[in-house]
Amino acid sequence: MWYIAVNRSAESSVRRMDGQFKLGDLIAQKYRLERPLGEGAYGAVWKANYQKLRRSVAIKFLKSSVLEADADRRFEREAKALGRLDHRNCVVLYDYGHHEDQAFLVTEFVDGETLHTWAQREQDLVEILDVIYQLLDALVHAHQMSVIHRDLKPGNVLLTRDLDDALCVKVLDFGISSVVGEKRGDITKTGELFGTPGYMSPEQLTGENVGARSDLYSLGVILFYLIERKAPFVAKTQIEAALKHLTHEAPALEREVPDGLRVIVARLLEKDPDARFPSARAVQAALRDLPIARQSAPLPPAPLPLPPAAFLTPRPTEPEPIRQPPRPIVVEDPPTTTVGWTIAAVVLVLATFAYFVFAPAEPDAPVPPSPTRIAAALRTAEVPPPTAAVAPASDAGRADANASRGLSAGCGGANRPTGLQTISVVTGLDEDNIQVYVPSTYDPNTPHPFV
Repeated sequence: MWYIAVNRSAESSVRRMDGQFKLGDLIAQKYRLERPLGEGAYGAVWKANYQKLRRSVAIKFLKSSVLEADADRRFEREAKALGRLDHRNCVVLYDYGHHEDQAFLVTEFVDGETLHTWAQREQDLVEILDVIYQLLDALVHAHQMSVIHRDLKPGNVLLTRDLDDALCVKVLDFGISSVVGEKRGDITKTGELFGTPGYMSPEQLTGENVGARSDLYSLGVILFYLIERKAPFVAKTQIEAALKHLTHEAPALEREVPDGLRVIVARLLEKDPDARFPSARAVQAALRDLPIARQSAPLPPAPLPLPPAAFLTPRPTEPEPIRQPPRPIVVEDPPTTTVGWTIAAVVLVLATFAYFVFAPAEPDAPVPPSPTRIAAALRTAEVPPPTAAVAPASDAGRADANASRGLSAGCGGANRPTGLQTISVVTGLDEDNIQVYVPSTYDPNTPHPFV
């Protein structure tokens, strides 16, 4: 960043601070300095390591250069401006403090190159518009947060690669930024300007209050520089460059570009702020209308050129055999298994067989003797000698006789025919005897009608 003091000599207008820190110093008991990254008009930037998290960070130190009383407040204002921002295209602020009476602020460390270095190599127009579109993304966010950068230039823009190996823009160095609506006080005094004259808007060069359209003018200078690889106003000194921005019209682009892009660059470099685009988002809308523009995303690769016509003529070939369409593959459900039922049936059969073979035999129920066996038993039975015939008695006498023999009507004695006798016959069935009524004159040797 350059410091310009009007009516002062060039030797005293630009001063560089002498290094006061060395490699390995521990800042605020947290940050270990590793190597210097750069040095400006009133500060120096180091790469450091945050000891607690082992994270690489960038530390910017302030040293009073020309306005010793105002430098610390200006540095604090940069920290407050960064603290307002939270966007992928703006550098992230981590910390702010003092070490040995020196103010410092800690930001994320961006491993990349400046836009100035990147522009030294010839770049594709699509890549250039991609970078500009991301710069506009950062400005849209900053202006929404009421932060005006006021020092936008290629040296304050870093390019790195994201995880997808795509270019990622990071805007840094908000050292002279302003917050819309905040009182400026005496930080910027009459006749004293801060910024880079080759990229400052006419209203900023004349010391007027600047707004978002001042940043858009600086963006137009950057776009011109990236396309032509030179500034719109070539000058030997910064003062001469500032005067050309105030008095000369911006030249037309020499490179072959779409007419719509020429209109965008010319409108961004208008001297009158009201003639420029009203906002960064309006510039993005104009870029989207270009046929070659891409918005932070790579365009698909161009198709390969067609081969010569001779290679496009098909050669005669044998007709291909007609191929039958493949038979559809039918996936059948697996059959239901019957192993379980088979085993159950076998077990049931075996159990039934074992029951009949090995089960203990139950005793057979007694079978009543047949008449043949009874007849055979009667032949061998001892029959008492026949008794004399007894005259029929009266019913009362028969009842007395039955009672004397132990017979009762309930036992069938009342129904026994007269003239019969009772004998015991051994049948051989469990040694049980049966009572058989035979005639009193029964003779075993006489054929019996049972037989």
